[in-house]
Amino acid sequence: MSKLKRGGVVRRSGPFFAVLCTLAVVSAACGSSSTGSGSTGTTNGTGTTSASGGAFTLAKPLKIVGFWEIKGESTVAIDDFQNAATLALDDVNKKGGVGGKPVELVRVANPVLDPQKAVAAYLKALDANPGVIIGGGGSTNAISQQVARGGVALVSPDTNANVEFGAKQGSDNMWLFSGGQAEGWKAATRYAVEDLGLKKLGFMGYTIPFGSVARTAVKEQATASGATIVADEEMPLPAQDLTQQILAMRGANMIFDASYQNDNALQLRQTKQNNVAVPSMFQGGLTIAVNQKLVTGDVLNNAYAFADCDPLSADPAMTAFRDSYKTAHGSNPSYLAAITYDLVHFVAEVAKTAQSSDPGKMNSAIPNTHYDGICQKDYHADGAHLILHHPQILKFSSDGSWKSVKVYNEPDKNKGAS
Repeated sequence: MSKLKRGGVVRRSGPFFAVLCTLAVVSAACGSSSTGSGSTGTTNGTGTTSASGGAFTLAKPLKIVGFWEIKGESTVAIDDFQNAATLALDDVNKKGGVGGKPVELVRVANPVLDPQKAVAAYLKALDANPGVIIGGGGSTNAISQQVARGGVALVSPDTNANVEFGAKQGSDNMWLFSGGQAEGWKAATRYAVEDLGLKKLGFMGYTIPFGSVARTAVKEQATASGATIVADEEMPLPAQDLTQQILAMRGANMIFDASYQNDNALQLRQTKQNNVAVPSMFQGGLTIAVNQKLVTGDVLNNAYAFADCDPLSADPAMTAFRDSYKTAHGSNPSYLAAITYDLVHFVAEVAKTAQSSDPGKMNSAIPNTHYDGICQKDYHADGAHLILHHPQILKFSSDGSWKSVKVYNEPDKNKGAS
């Protein structure tokens, strides 16, 4: 049994202070030369110039534990996290690392479909003595107690309202490198009703928090927007056959589906097979399903998703990242790959803000760290420990591409109520 670290956790309040970093090209990690107050300065052979302008050298290298699976370790495992993190780590270390030392990345598999194994795996991640742990998507509920007691920040791309700061399973050490899950589903519902004029909505989703939070948010926003939920169906995880759920959607003019990428693809295929010719709205996992060719062809013309990032954006920095990713791995990046790339750069910037690789100091530095990435400008943590604030709607096409059709600017949230 791992020994949980305790202490060194500081409850924070007050204003955030900007530590601005411009990502000029994808190969330039946050640490490239810039001018003006708040710049991160220049990394050199002896140390790193911090936001405050003083050079520092880390006593020990920043060690990051990547807490995710790779393909083959479970039925929902993907390589996107590892692929993107490796590219980002190369970028950071080519620019001199942090504090004069190369950043280290160690991966511990996160058994996302088995909560008990996820807990044991997280204790193993703590045993690696990292300065910060990143990942944990899909497991943040299961490991929340270990995160709270572990003394190490977990910065996760998970979208889980239950672990926001102030929520029942949130803590000082839990940070979400994502937007609010409920806010994203509400934005998607608003788009369906207000922009597409669709007012008879069907919902299908898992009974785990990934589905239940979505279910509540869609229902609340539908009522507020004057729409009606005409069907609400639960889905098994993973699903083998969704015929029953799809046939229940025949009275709807849009289906909202809160499931993972494999079941996104299954739903689209079976919707076509059952002649239910209505559009569907998913979360960003559909970009993974499309990249993996789990679903192809004209059925995608009726597909939408909301995500925190558009990896097919024409932004120059995103284009450079996408080209590098495709060269290295043979496919376009999913939204999770792009977010993970930014996440590695962000935690490197946190160490510069803290001028330390100590986990307690890094955790305390997160609310004072701002970073300009490829997915979003001005990454910063709000009072609910959410770090992304711009959900957007993606519209898919039969050729496997998609485009962003609307971006929502969500205000910073305050700490929630327990």
